[in-house]
Amino acid sequence: MDSEDLQAIIDDNRDDFLNNTTVVVFQEYHNNTTVINHNSYSNNTTTNVDESGTSTSTITYNYNGSSEEDIRMFTVQWDPVQAVGDPINSQILRPFCQYTNWNDYDCYEWDYGYDSILGEDDNLIDDYNISTLYVYQYNGQVVEISATCSEFYQYYRWDDHAWEDFLANNYGYSSNEIDEAAGHLESKFQSPWDYASYSDLCSSGSSDWQTLFEIDLETGTALEFLYIPSLTIDVNCDDGFGTGIGNHTDSYLIGGQANCTVSGSTKVSYNIDDYSNWVDPEPGNGSAYYEYGLEMDNLYHIQVAFAVYFELHPVTVHQ
Repeated sequence: MDSEDLQAIIDDNRDDFLNNTTVVVFQEYHNNTTVINHNSYSNNTTTNVDESGTSTSTITYNYNGSSEEDIRMFTVQWDPVQAVGDPINSQILRPFCQYTNWNDYDCYEWDYGYDSILGEDDNLIDDYNISTLYVYQYNGQVVEISATCSEFYQYYRWDDHAWEDFLANNYGYSSNEIDEAAGHLESKFQSPWDYASYSDLCSSGSSDWQTLFEIDLETGTALEFLYIPSLTIDVNCDDGFGTGIGNHTDSYLIGGQANCTVSGSTKVSYNIDDYSNWVDPEPGNGSAYYEYGLEMDNLYHIQVAFAVYFELHPVTVHQ
């Protein structure tokens, strides 16, 4: 039988053949998608998608941790000037140390005023507000002098005429006493940098600890920083394990054994300098004069805007 005879047989019986045959089609869709998000704050989700793009099922896993692809980050912006506040106008309080013995940190306080007012060895100074640094008897009244850093510096710059104006304006004018009183006060408030308390408070300093961010970790999750600026990193956990704020942790991986809070903190340091401005007089208004004061400069701090990058890792606490 040659090919022509075979084709003739097929053609003669085609309809009967098709009516008695079952055709099975195997369809395989290659666009089903599995999405896994490793996220300690939102659940990992596996989603099946059919050929039309419609989601057909979702399975949620409570997985705490991260893959290499799951790098976390956040940004921080802060104001170091606000953190420092206004140290130039900080109130000077007792005890006011004339000098300090650094070997035993003893404060040797200056004379707060006359014994006739305060008693021997100034033992009545505690009857006055803690901001009172000096008391003086004038014109039948007790003159109480307190000072901020800026005011103490101005007292230092005052001559006897400025002190006379102070006394007359606040306690009245006494021709018999004002010259002596003004001279005494001028002499008392000289060279503020010679006093340990003034230098400690009014020459330089630093802010309190500023916590710029906190990250909460659940039990079974550890944190690893990938990039962070020069901050002090602390960890404090519900089980009592921790450093406090500002004590620093040296751990490469942080947390895992309990619910913990990881914080990043810093301080701002500063200097305070005195200044004098020459003020030119208007024609015919007398000689020129200086204006004296204090100013804060040389703030030392980390950058005011930065990003933090980190990863989370699942851990098992060994018993």
